[in-house]
Amino acid sequence: MNEKIVLLSSPEKCSSKDAGVWFKDGLKMLRVAPGLWSGASLCVMLVMLAGLLAGEILAALFVFLPGGKVLAMAAQMLGIIIASILAQNGLLRLCQQLAIGKKPTMQVFWQLTKTWRFTAFWHLVGFLLLMQLGFKILEWQLFPTPVIEITENNQVIVNQTILLAYTVYAVGMQSVVILLSWALVPLMTDFSQLPFPQAFKLQWYGTLNNFLPLTVLSVYCVMLISAGLMVIGAFATLSSLVGMVVFILALLWFWPLSTAWAFSATRHIFADW
Repeated sequence: MNEKIVLLSSPEKCSSKDAGVWFKDGLKMLRVAPGLWSGASLCVMLVMLAGLLAGEILAALFVFLPGGKVLAMAAQMLGIIIASILAQNGLLRLCQQLAIGKKPTMQVFWQLTKTWRFTAFWHLVGFLLLMQLGFKILEWQLFPTPVIEITENNQVIVNQTILLAYTVYAVGMQSVVILLSWALVPLMTDFSQLPFPQAFKLQWYGTLNNFLPLTVLSVYCVMLISAGLMVIGAFATLSSLVGMVVFILALLWFWPLSTAWAFSATRHIFADW
């Protein structure tokens, strides 16, 4: 793999067979440096915890103001969104080094702090915040009745109809968020000077032109996750403690693995390298 990366003027149109290449690339990156990814996963948890804490502190400042409910929700989302972008950027920096045959250290991951110096980063934060806040406000309008209610006798009542509708809505909205943003952080990590409108335009056309292989990649990912859940369930039948340990380990590896898949797909679709 070449160290030089060139952004294509128009996204490459890949076949469904390329999804298998992207899938294998992600697995290969984790096999090459399992210890590195384990450490990176712990660092991701620290970054996300810091973002969650910062969001809660900021929300506490807004909650008593007029419109405080929306402002507090926006503050919580802001902390999580910034943390998730930074964490993904750190993981992608590790992918960059592994892709050219280097053995990175955790110092490479913490270069994520350079990201917020770029205007495109804040544009992405604003885009994700407005989109998710809009979906949340729409959720309040569509589901005013709680899914789970607790009576005076401490009896838990679950509204099955509302629960099903809410699940469909939540999955659908999250799918829209992923569809509109999956390649933005990888693109901005490889090309830090890329303006946000151009990155969004490239991702839009790249996703449309490669919807089939990206769907196939998603199916592969779901199959692997389902197999992992079955393994976790098998261990849980033997011991709840062992099952919990396996679940935590799987959770630690999921984000690096999904980032590696996005990295490989983005490189093949949008860049010459």
